[in-house]
Amino acid sequence: MGDKADERIAIDFIDPLFAVALAANFTSLSAEPWFNCPTMIFTRENLFHVASLFLAYLTVILSWIGYHKSIRKKGIDVNHWAGEVRFFLDVLILIFYFILLEGYNDFGRELWVLVAIYVLFIFWDQMKRLEGAQEGKDSGSAARRGVTVVWFIVFLSVALLNLLSPTSKPYSCQDWLLWLVAIAGTFAYRKHKKSLWGKRMLLVLGCPRGNV
Repeated sequence: MGDKADERIAIDFIDPLFAVALAANFTSLSAEPWFNCPTMIFTRENLFHVASLFLAYLTVILSWIGYHKSIRKKGIDVNHWAGEVRFFLDVLILIFYFILLEGYNDFGRELWVLVAIYVLFIFWDQMKRLEGAQEGKDSGSAARRGVTVVWFIVFLSVALLNLLSPTSKPYSCQDWLLWLVAIAGTFAYRKHKKSLWGKRMLLVLGCPRGNV
């Protein structure tokens, strides 16, 4: 394992990027007509766009909190190849966060960006597993990895439903229903990481230590 100074490299680099992504998005928002005229938010189109923006912000902020919790438990060892990959995935995930924040006005694309983010979460979890394999992690870690797989499947299903069953009218009840599912899923993913219900299934999906 690397020393503490090496382990700080990742978090000291990643933390400011969260702030940069949010600041860049705020600059873009300031150019929106409804930003300077709040009453314009209540049009059918703008209201849904603001709701989609809320989904993007919720994803990024909860991820930042979850990232710090994870790093506090197991820092990234940049001297280990899996740690280097995990660091690279952190940067890639942040790029997708930027795309998510900038693409809030296209709900279909937003859903697919969320799917891509959960795919990266899966790889990130597995790199963490490989990085710490020599320490003999318990089954709880495998279950938490399984949670990510479960919610990747949920978000993939939502994105496919939106793609295969398009609405004839934009910002319809179906769009709002899928938005609600995405919001609930974003909260539930974090809650599931703590409660680990359905643990037998999670252990299978999470690739327990010793399995590839």
